[in-house]
Amino acid sequence: MAYHAIDSLERFAAEHGTNESLADLELSSIEVMTSSGPASWTDVLLEQLKEMDPGVKEVTDFSGLKPIGPRLTGDILILPIDGFGIGQPHSNSTNDGSIPEAALLKHKFRGSWRDA
Repeated sequence: MAYHAIDSLERFAAEHGTNESLADLELSSIEVMTSSGPASWTDVLLEQLKEMDPGVKEVTDFSGLKPIGPRLTGDILILPIDGFGIGQPHSNSTNDGSIPEAALLKHKFRGSWRDA
């Protein structure tokens, strides 16, 4: 993950003409999320999962785990959406204010880094 994020930041620095120092780089929220946030995390995990299981082709191979439960691929445990992401209207997670039995925590998706 670290190398992926560094590569992304170096690419953004080149695109923004800030090759001397990443400290001078000013990224949009979308650029932060794609270089080191959830989209980047998903890309890195998907590549690792493909190496462990040649049958894995897309992120959607792990969609809909809710009725089945967690899935272990190599040494990576993929949780159903309610295991980590309740309250997300875009993901078919439980979003009615209740806390399902499968919930391990609630990610509040505050984006606190935006105010830093």
